[in-house]
Amino acid sequence: MANRELLSKELKNRETKVPLLPKGTILRVKNLTISFKTPSGMVRAVRDVSFDLHRGETLCIVGESGSGKSTLMNLIGGLDSDFTGSVQFEGKNIGEFKEKEMDE
Repeated sequence: MANRELLSKELKNRETKVPLLPKGTILRVKNLTISFKTPSGMVRAVRDVSFDLHRGETLCIVGESGSGKSTLMNLIGGLDSDFTGSVQFEGKNIGEFKEKEMDE
């Protein structure tokens, strides 16, 4: 369990170069896994989610209660969670946004 937490923090903190997104892509989520610490140990709330959202498209996230829909959207919206993978908005890693930028 400790090794998994260390790896997760290392991946989150490692400086990564963000590749350019294809023209028209405003949001790219790639291999996203979100975890939470609980009294029983780590729980993976979202596992290996990937998608692209292009300008003019509408994306609907559907699933059963407790499937991680809100957790996924909260992370994309800037709420801090323990995650691996990448989330890019307009070509910028959301981890690099400042609080003021997230409010805009």
